[in-house]
Amino acid sequence: MQLDCVVVQLRDVEAELEAEQRRGRDLQAENRKLSRMLQELRTQSEEDRRAMTELADQVNTLQQRVKTLRRQLEEAVSSSIEPTLTSSSAKFVLLETKKC
Repeated sequence: MQLDCVVVQLRDVEAELEAEQRRGRDLQAENRKLSRMLQELRTQSEEDRRAMTELADQVNTLQQRVKTLRRQLEEAVSSSIEPTLTSSSAKFVLLETKKC
């Protein structure tokens, strides 16, 4: 009788051991899966960071280009207006002179 009780306890302990080993394997598999996911996210994050830096550089370059083009446009407009103003002023002076 006592032997039967010990055998039953042994089987229970073996079943618990199997269950714990199974849980351990499952946790190891889940851990590996999460580690892979973490590595993929780190890699993606690094790629995103590089892309963001690249885009920021492109934005800066384009902003400088826009400033340059605006300055060139302003210079072109002001240089084309000055002769027009000068000739208009001269015409005005001539008209005023002819009136007298």
